[in-house]
Amino acid sequence: MSFQYREAARVLSTVQKKRTSLKTLVFAGSSDDAGAAARRKTFALVSETLRHLPLLQALAADCGGLVNAEDVHDSDQAWVMLYDLLFGKGSIQGGGALKRHLVARDAQLRAALAALKAARGLPPDAAAELLLPDAARRHAFPRYARVNLLRAAPDAVEAQLRAEGLEVARDGTVGALLVLPHGTDLHAHALVADGRLILQDKSSCFSAQALLGGGSSWLDGGDVIDACAAPGNKTLHAAALLSAAALSGAAAAAAAAASHHVFAFDRDAKRLALLRRRCDGAGGAGRITPCLQDFLAVDVNDARFSRVRGILLDPSCSGSGIVTAPDRWQEEEQGGAGGGDRVDKLAAFQLAALLKALSFPHARRVVYSTCSVHARENEGVVAAALRQQQQQQQRGQGGQGEGEEERCCPGPWRLVKCLPRWHRRGIVPEGSGLTAQQADCMVRAAPADDTNGFFVALFARGPADEGEGKGEGEGEGEGGGVSQKRLLEGGAEGLDDSKRAKKRLKSARKKKNQRLRRQTTLANAAPEGSDGDDGDDDDQDE
Repeated sequence: MSFQYREAARVLSTVQKKRTSLKTLVFAGSSDDAGAAARRKTFALVSETLRHLPLLQALAADCGGLVNAEDVHDSDQAWVMLYDLLFGKGSIQGGGALKRHLVARDAQLRAALAALKAARGLPPDAAAELLLPDAARRHAFPRYARVNLLRAAPDAVEAQLRAEGLEVARDGTVGALLVLPHGTDLHAHALVADGRLILQDKSSCFSAQALLGGGSSWLDGGDVIDACAAPGNKTLHAAALLSAAALSGAAAAAAAAASHHVFAFDRDAKRLALLRRRCDGAGGAGRITPCLQDFLAVDVNDARFSRVRGILLDPSCSGSGIVTAPDRWQEEEQGGAGGGDRVDKLAAFQLAALLKALSFPHARRVVYSTCSVHARENEGVVAAALRQQQQQQQRGQGGQGEGEEERCCPGPWRLVKCLPRWHRRGIVPEGSGLTAQQADCMVRAAPADDTNGFFVALFARGPADEGEGKGEGEGEGEGGGVSQKRLLEGGAEGLDDSKRAKKRLKSARKKKNQRLRRQTTLANAAPEGSDGDDGDDDDQDE
């Protein structure tokens, strides 16, 4: 029996028991090139077996329970072999009793496949892809590659790729993102190897773009936190945008902005080591500080974070938006459209993390994002956070840390319309209390947009920034921010005007500072979710 089948069966078994993600299981700890080709083959074989598994199971059932027969001792190996026989190489490699058992039923299996196509009204030569569930069908996304502004300029990189005969376009939402045809392989390209190009899915770039892609006067020379940072692509994007801000201003402003810093948190030592390698290899050394710590355990009043003005929060999530990860969509299919109890637990963790981010006393902007399609993890978490923020304001806490001076209180949080030119906006979940206008502040992405599913919300407080409502580096904003009271009372009070905002700010500054309610750390209890694999690196077409 082929070693590749045994290894693929082992991976398939572990993934189906939900012990870890497919990509993590295959590629974790593989920093060198030794065995890289074999790992890629294993990943592809298991990925395709998972995609075709519902169809394989149906065909096996039509053949009298083929895989449940007494002489099939390892069903995972059987599924992998069946995929290769029917939809992969067209044959089974190696030898052994299991191969003989399956090959003996080859004609019966192909007859069952033809009958299934006929029952669906498909011609005999129709692709098997048309028999798969919608969520399992392959999406031919373009190849996205973000120019790393820490190492190169977009015009120069684009020109070099064109000179090599590649078809390249500039993305209309993320300024430094290049778009190439589906199937373009850049993994071994020199621009990727030296860190000038970073392979990253389009929607994965939305988080840093929403936080830092518009006006940046609110930063006031301050720092940024990436709360759940590994594997590091969003961290690098944030650092690059901060660097771009430093290069675009006047000399004095550039000198101040050059000190911008990104604190990158992750509680897993191996993941943080991966982040460090990626960031150092892409020009992030000196700009990014990796922090081995659970973000929920961070002291918001630590002097190290006194200059933090922006926070990027992309916490663990269900990963239900990642259509290129078959282990995730299969789990969604098994758990139902809503994701089940696991999503409820994830949403509780996400809310705790968001409230933590909103509690940093000097923060002015917070981006919350997920690679989930579930409203409970997206709009539901945003609405719950705003409700709790209002309750804290009513108790006089105001989101401040203990011992802060009055000048540090920037007022209540509000939603700001992020990436305003992006067409797909948030939704209004039943019972959330959000209005259509409020949902319009948020952003969603879907496979129909040629990218993985994604969600972004942008919170702001303090004076409106010159770029508020832009978030794409150019263009006028649409709709600006939505007040917290409007969010929580269904629009009865309308949008905040400047006088009302100033009055509330003055009142908040007069209140005595109180200790924040102690937040319950849910990180250790949170179920395993997607941690930054949302199209980063080479997820998008493998």
